[in-house]
Amino acid sequence: MARPSNGGIIGKTNVASFGECTVTSHTSSGCKTLQPGTRIINALIISGGGGGGNSAGGGAGGGGLTTFCSQTLASNSVPITVGGGGASTPGPSKAPGSNSSIAIVGGTISTCGGGTQNDDGGSGGGAPGSGGGGGCGVCGQGNAGGTGGEYFNPGPTGFRAAGGGGGGAGGTGSNFTAGNCTGTPAIGGVGGAGLANSFTGSPVVYAGGGGGGSYINATGGPAHPGGGGGGAGSPTSTPPSGNDPAARGTANTGGGGGGGRHPGGADITGGQGGSGIVITKELNKAPGVWSMQSQFQNQQAGTWP
Repeated sequence: MARPSNGGIIGKTNVASFGECTVTSHTSSGCKTLQPGTRIINALIISGGGGGGNSAGGGAGGGGLTTFCSQTLASNSVPITVGGGGASTPGPSKAPGSNSSIAIVGGTISTCGGGTQNDDGGSGGGAPGSGGGGGCGVCGQGNAGGTGGEYFNPGPTGFRAAGGGGGGAGGTGSNFTAGNCTGTPAIGGVGGAGLANSFTGSPVVYAGGGGGGSYINATGGPAHPGGGGGGAGSPTSTPPSGNDPAARGTANTGGGGGGGRHPGGADITGGQGGSGIVITKELNKAPGVWSMQSQFQNQQAGTWP
C-alpha cells in the first residue's frame, strides 16, 4: 500500500498558493502575470464611471464596485479587463462607463460601467434639468441617481433648471433643488458617496457620483465629499461666459463625470467619467495538513491565510 504524500497523516488535501501577499493595482486590460505559484486571490473590481449629461445635464453614476475573497485561479496568468470612463460628448449623446472583470476558475466576475444621465448602470446617472427620475444602480454594485427639474420664470431670469446627482457605490445621488420666481437659483444634486477600500494599505474612496449640471442662472451640484472623484456640475458665470467646464471623474477610481451647464448659447458638455481599476491581493496558503503548532505560529506572525 502506497504511503500518503503528506507524510502518513490522512486528511484533506489543501490547495497550495504562494502569492507572498502581493497587492497589485491593474489600470489597463490584458493577461496579467501574478507571482509564480499564485492560485488564490482577493480582489477589488471597479468599472469606469459614466460621462455626465450636457446642458443642465444629470451627473453620471460611479462605476460598479465589488470585492471577493479566496477565489481560485486556473494559473498565475489572469485575464483582466479594466473599463474606461464614459466620454464627454456633445448634444444628446450618452456615454456610459465600460465594464471591468477578472477571470477565475469556473467563470468571470465583472462589474457594470457607471450610467450616464437617466440611465441605469453600476450606479445610475442623475436626471437632466428637463425633469424625471435618475437611473438605477446594479444591486450590490451601486445606487440610483437623483431627480432633475426646472422652474420657468417668464421674467428676464428665465429658466432655473438643474440636473440630479449621479449615484455612487456608497449612496444615492441627491435630487436637484428647485428655484423660484423671486430669484432663488436651482441647484444641481450632489453626487452619491463612494466607498472606501484599504486593499492598497490605506483607505481610498472609489466610485463616487458626479454632481448635477445647471442652466444659466442655476448652480451646479458638487460631487459628494470623498466621492471618488465624481465631477461637480458646471458653475454659473455672471454674465454667463459660455465656457464653464464640467468636472471629470478621477482616473482609476470609477468616479462619475459632472453634468454640463447650459450657458444660454452653445451647450457645455458633461465631464468625462473616471476609468476603473482592478486590484488583486495574492494569498499565501501551504499544501497538506497543518498541525495546531504551525497554525498558531503562522497566526502570530500574520502569515496564516
